[in-house]
Amino acid sequence: MTNTLIERINKETGEVSTVKKYDWGEVEQQSLEQILTERFSLQGTVRTLLPTSSTAKCLRLTTGGNVSVQKSIEHKTCSYAGLQTCSSVWACPICSARISVRRRTETIQAMEKHQADEGRLYFITLTFPHSNTESLSFLKSAFASALKKLRSSYAYKTYKKEVGYVGLIRALEITYGFKNGWHPHCHEVVFAKNEKSFHSIKSLLFPAWKKACLASGLPAPSFRRGIDVKGGEKAGDYINKFGNELAMSHMKKARSERFTPFDLLRGYHHENDKQLGAKFVEYAKGMKGARQLYWTNGLKEKFGVDEKTDEELAAKTEDKHTFLGDIHMDRWRAVVSGKARATVLLISQKHGFENAKTLIESLWVRYVSSGKKHEDDLRMAKYKEKLLKRECKPKPPTQEEREAVVLKLQAVLNSNRLTDEKAKNRKEWISKSTQEWMDENMSNITNPFHGKKSYSTKFNL
Repeated sequence: MTNTLIERINKETGEVSTVKKYDWGEVEQQSLEQILTERFSLQGTVRTLLPTSSTAKCLRLTTGGNVSVQKSIEHKTCSYAGLQTCSSVWACPICSARISVRRRTETIQAMEKHQADEGRLYFITLTFPHSNTESLSFLKSAFASALKKLRSSYAYKTYKKEVGYVGLIRALEITYGFKNGWHPHCHEVVFAKNEKSFHSIKSLLFPAWKKACLASGLPAPSFRRGIDVKGGEKAGDYINKFGNELAMSHMKKARSERFTPFDLLRGYHHENDKQLGAKFVEYAKGMKGARQLYWTNGLKEKFGVDEKTDEELAAKTEDKHTFLGDIHMDRWRAVVSGKARATVLLISQKHGFENAKTLIESLWVRYVSSGKKHEDDLRMAKYKEKLLKRECKPKPPTQEEREAVVLKLQAVLNSNRLTDEKAKNRKEWISKSTQEWMDENMSNITNPFHGKKSYSTKFNL
């Protein structure tokens, strides 16, 4: 039974939940409201685990003014504007979801255009054996090295010629299991012109992939699991699935005893499992700066996909939206303190912004009466004082200022050299002039006592 939705009733609470059943297990289905609430809650947990990260400030700190609430005309969902975003596809549940959904649209657009032009699509997964004794940083660097060696191999170049290689989109995915540790692997959609059997592609690439893994310090993959090839005639059936697989692989729930990164975060958030929390921290720090999705150069331009960074996608608001209202900075502090960021959006979406304002005012009253506002005011005052002291410190000289100082020093040194040369020349001139005068006027003077000249022609100053 695959992709079957069934309803479950909790006998103790009477709560009805929807479960999607797969061949490998079951996944509970959440409503959009539950998903939004969980993402904001998980982001708050990331702030606990990584307090100095940019994710700790994401959608909490303003960009300097009030916070706006707006509603998408197309999707009928509400969102904030005027807040800072971290654009972390690895550590932030909210930015990751935003970026992934928009990346998914790009990948599906490229695949559909290529298929419309009668091109061929091949979906390839590359993996290798791993154990729980190896660190994520080692596996990540070794995996990247193996991929590089595979791309430069003769077998891979032959494969590109045979399939009429156009380009590829590659997504990096990381999962974790207590038994086998970290598991980096990648999913690729290859854009090609020629049709080739899956087995022939696998047979051609596997020896090169095995050799690349061994040369990079990784265990040898098996023929069965090392490379998986799909697509071809059934590419149309795979487009939507692999659109999710490519762009949203790090967001999905893992199977059986494996955890995706956000499964690790959920385990810490819901069950306070400190081991899972520590593994999420290791993952977030280890993957910082890495590319989650890679396109071959020129492929986006070929399919008319705009080149946009993760930062631009995370900060992007809906193109067509209606402005519902502003939240003053002081009131926003009350919303954040009350952990009601998701609630304000949901009430604005379902019942209008006026009802959300009623909630915000009640949060403000509680925020002030509880003393949290006073504590935050003191903390902000200390922070501003710290910034002021930092600004009062002498700033380091700029490159232009350094160059100007060097030029001045060179001028002084040159001036000193010129002065020394002039003094030397003057001394030599005086010595020479005195010697000539003595030779002319005193060379004939004799010593009356010895009958000899008393003056030597050698004269030294």
